[in-house]
Amino acid sequence: MLFCITANYTTKALEAMAKKPSTNRLFEKMLAAAGGKLVGMYAIMAESPGVMAIFDADPAVAPAVGSVVATSDGVHNFKMQRLFTMKEVTGMRQKRVAYTSLIEPHRRPGSSSKK
Repeated sequence: MLFCITANYTTKALEAMAKKPSTNRLFEKMLAAAGGKLVGMYAIMAESPGVMAIFDADPAVAPAVGSVVATSDGVHNFKMQRLFTMKEVTGMRQKRVAYTSLIEPHRRPGSSSKK
């Protein structure tokens, strides 16, 4: 499953990157050790310099990876979310229609659940 982490760098992390601007592959190594795979990593400028990482991981592993990142002293404003493929979204929409059809016979025009 795909996940996305966004975070802003701390002052400490920005200072370290200024001293050693080479690409850091630590996140990618951690993902590989956890059985995940980095899809892409991008720089962002939201509020302050930061990072967006999209990765593929087992849903039981992703929260652990996120916890490691969130508790590091290199980032703040951490956010992690599950990404859905358009195929998955289509399946969700189909299920919604099916579930709604189960409820519709119980709804009557003008009726109210409050009495």
